[in-house]
Amino acid sequence: MRAPSPSSRRQRLAQRLLQSSSAVPGRAARRVSVAVVSAVLLGTGALALAPAASAADCPLGSTVNVVAHPDDDLFFINPAIARDVTAGRCSTTVFATSGDGGDRAGYSQGRELGLQAAYADMAGVANSWTAARPTFAGKAVTVMTLTARPTVQLVYLRLPDGNIDGSGFASAGYGSLEKLYRNQVSSLSTIDAPQQTYTRSALVATLGAALTAASPTAIRTMDDVHDYGDGDHSDHYTVARLTAEARAQYLPSVRFNGYLGYPGGYLPENVTGTDRAAKLSAFEAYAPYDSAMCPTLEECRAAGRPDALWLLRSYLTDGGSDTTPDPGTEDGNAAAAARVTASSQNTETGQLAAKAVDGTVDGWPGDHTAEWATQGGGAGSWLELNWGEGIGLDHVTLFDRPNTSDRITGGTLTFSDGSTVAVPALADDGSAVTVTFTPRTTTSVRLTITSVSSTTSNVGLAEIQAWTGGGSTTPPPTTTPPTTTPPTTTPPTTTPPTTTPPTSTPSANVAGAATVTASSQNTETGQLASKAVDGVVDGWPGTYTAEWATQGGGSGSWLQLAWAQPRSLDRVVLHDRPNTSDRITGGRLTFSDGSTVAVPSLPDNGTALTVTFAARSTTSLRLDVTAVSTTTSNVGLAELQAWTVAGTPTTSAPTTTAPTTSAPPTTTAPTTTAPTTSAPPTTTAPTTSAPPTTTPPTTTAPTTTTPPTTTAPTTSVPATTNVARSATVTASSQNSATGQLASKAVDGVVDGYPGVHTAEWATQGIGAGSWLQLGWASPVRVGRVVLHDRPNPNDQVTGATITFSDGTSVTVPVLDNAGGAVTVTFPARSTSTLRVTITSVSGTTESVGLAELLAYGS
Repeated sequence: MRAPSPSSRRQRLAQRLLQSSSAVPGRAARRVSVAVVSAVLLGTGALALAPAASAADCPLGSTVNVVAHPDDDLFFINPAIARDVTAGRCSTTVFATSGDGGDRAGYSQGRELGLQAAYADMAGVANSWTAARPTFAGKAVTVMTLTARPTVQLVYLRLPDGNIDGSGFASAGYGSLEKLYRNQVSSLSTIDAPQQTYTRSALVATLGAALTAASPTAIRTMDDVHDYGDGDHSDHYTVARLTAEARAQYLPSVRFNGYLGYPGGYLPENVTGTDRAAKLSAFEAYAPYDSAMCPTLEECRAAGRPDALWLLRSYLTDGGSDTTPDPGTEDGNAAAAARVTASSQNTETGQLAAKAVDGTVDGWPGDHTAEWATQGGGAGSWLELNWGEGIGLDHVTLFDRPNTSDRITGGTLTFSDGSTVAVPALADDGSAVTVTFTPRTTTSVRLTITSVSSTTSNVGLAEIQAWTGGGSTTPPPTTTPPTTTPPTTTPPTTTPPTTTPPTSTPSANVAGAATVTASSQNTETGQLASKAVDGVVDGWPGTYTAEWATQGGGSGSWLQLAWAQPRSLDRVVLHDRPNTSDRITGGRLTFSDGSTVAVPSLPDNGTALTVTFAARSTTSLRLDVTAVSTTTSNVGLAELQAWTVAGTPTTSAPTTTAPTTSAPPTTTAPTTTAPTTSAPPTTTAPTTSAPPTTTPPTTTAPTTTTPPTTTAPTTSVPATTNVARSATVTASSQNSATGQLASKAVDGVVDGYPGVHTAEWATQGIGAGSWLQLGWASPVRVGRVVLHDRPNPNDQVTGATITFSDGTSVTVPVLDNAGGAVTVTFPARSTSTLRVTITSVSGTTESVGLAELLAYGS
């Protein structure tokens, strides 16, 4: 008999949420029934009492989630876990720390009870569990198994919470996972009894044994891509790195996904419908057991807590979503449930790979943002759908771009088992062409375009549908497509070994780890609230995208930092916007306990002003601007630093940009004209097969705080002078752990992995869409750029665009895969910036970058 469909289960969850939302306190009265049983220990570390550990007992698949704290799974990975549980998959979640927050008493025990209530809620069964104490790689851990659904297990290691910045708590001797990972401490002991002591290698071995015992088809964890200090909790980054190591050693072929933690709250909401109902229901089952937690979404919002942001979002570390419906369990179009990648896409015009599965059959000359278009691609271009687990397909329906120029005249569908099916010419008007084939089970399908019409400039698709058995092909509704950014390429395998970072000091600036909100911000020019904590002390008339600026705000404006766990602070360092017009002349700092500290007038040149106060523990810090200068038009800050006790703040800014997980600019311009201090760069129109001919709205130049009207002198540069080395270099991402920094692209050394990897710039697992920018304090004249690709055989730039400060651009051809010089010449022009945007990469690329960039005068 067929099991109830996931949709019916989720409907029941949604109904249960509606029925219980007004009676949440009643949940606190739930009782957890735990039968303590003896664990039968197997040599591999598997549990005899847990039949879910056998792959044969998990016909629908088995997932293991490894997180740092109780609630990380509910906030950041869910609703993926809820989908697993309701679909009947085996689900194991491993909690590395107790999440004790420095309190070794009862707080963490309550959180574990909350987790058990949440998982019982997801399963829709009684909250009754059996407990066991098995050994994994010689370390005893606690395993809880859901009595009515033994395929659901929770594993507690109970190491101490490491504090948000990795400094640890006094109760654990200031030990932390980060310090263990960095070899700054030799071992770390659990907070339970009998106490277990882990070395770094022992912890990796224990995680590996736990993974192996579950026989997973997929592993999920936190953010293993971004760097410490990029805005997330230290424990999140560390658990993800340790899990990645364990997976590489023990189960290297198993699918692996990392999830954004705190920074995911900056991205658009992407958890909707029954997924949202299931996620909120599980959270509200957990919350009554956590004394520090707001009990509902509405109360989290009212309190201004970041929890409300996380509950409505779930993002993979590459920016993609894992919030689509469960594939393969019901007949229908499974395309929308896949992760989508492509040979190239047009990010400037919104013609992304993800738009090929957005449910909207349209494109230029209609809605160009509803289609996928390559960047000048033709034959050889490809689009791939990947589900990460087997689904049964028997036909695919393709809709070509509906314009009369770009047309696919032949293609091939390739499945994960290597089998292929030919694709005929698609209808040039964008109507459906269905390709039927013998039913097969596959984890992926790739459309490779083998031929195109002679008029094609940018091949692509309006839509692709991948149908499971019994589904009917029907044109999808014409609703507006989702704004979810498609995933990029997987993290690198060609990156050399990680080097050990330097030892951190006990005191730290924790502003970058906070969720930042403000009374207003200028999204059009990138002067966002998050830029006040990006680690870059700058702003107009320098780099205006490094500062926070309000939209016409003055006295009464505010900026707020919020942390998920309390931080002990004793001083705040403020840098005003460095222009001579906008100035804060008075303010007030308010903490979560209601206490306040006065802020005096800030220096008008943007230098540091330190406000010291008696140390206090707080989960939030709010700066209210109470007075401004008479010339102020758009008050703001270049930077805010919030320092923990016993450290010395650094007021000099790093040369690289803020992490890429801060809030992306919105695509809709604000209704009021942004009174910015510098006009944002213009967007280059697509090259061919352009979107609608209607003129896009122009960005109004600044009307207030106008920069000086005198033109900065152009620096005359001899043709033989490489001006790249005198520039400030920023990038979309860089690998700080291995020293493959943006600045290495202009260090004068043409080399890289497999040679000297520290001489090259490499992104963090990114391909098309990555960028590197050079900026000069005064304009320089450039007429020739020389590019050297990373010399390894896998990562290759196959297309790019160079954009100058006046908005003009030139095309970059495919780079030499061996790292040889490729020279791009063009009519000389005066510019203060030069940005290389990578538009396409090879199919083997994992972490695109450059060995060197040289810019010469004319």
